[in-house]
Amino acid sequence: MLGHCLSVAALTFRKSPFVALANVAVLALGLTAFVATYAVTDFWNGAEQQFENADRIFVISSRIGRPSDLYSAMVSSTISQSSANTARSSRP
Repeated sequence: MLGHCLSVAALTFRKSPFVALANVAVLALGLTAFVATYAVTDFWNGAEQQFENADRIFVISSRIGRPSDLYSAMVSSTISQSSANTARSSRP
């Protein structure tokens, strides 16, 4: 099975080398994007784990832009219920 796949790949490369190289380049670009995204996500998910009270660290963010903007800057926030209640009560 593997031999058949390799022979078909070699035949395709001989028949149209530019298309085959373009396919390999796009595949490499996609794999690089996946690995980079995974690395950034893994870093952000575990960046605070070395601290003693890592389970008590939260990110509070805000939205920048008008509510009608489709592409305004927004970062997900994770806060405790008491922090959310405090923020709601201190708001005019």
